[in-house]
Amino acid sequence: MTPRLCNLKRRLERWELEHLRQHAADLAERLEAAEKRATEAEARATHAEYTCDFWHDQAVDAHHAAADAVGGLHGITMDGQLVVVPRAVEGLHA
Repeated sequence: MTPRLCNLKRRLERWELEHLRQHAADLAERLEAAEKRATEAEARATHAEYTCDFWHDQAVDAHHAAADAVGGLHGITMDGQLVVVPRAVEGLHA
């Protein structure tokens, strides 16, 4: 191989190496940003789950309090509506 070809080969190898280093740096930056977004999304999901549980508990407590206030029983219909069922003197709810 001639000296000119050797020099050209070395120069191309340096360019290739620099390109790969830059590409690796870009990928590392993208990965870091993706990890940050994932962590933030996880925190939002955890907060949303906590909030959902809180409001569920509030609704259940209010439903039970409404039933207790009128001396009835708390219930739910087949389509998901919360209801207060009056207590019967005799029968199923006695």
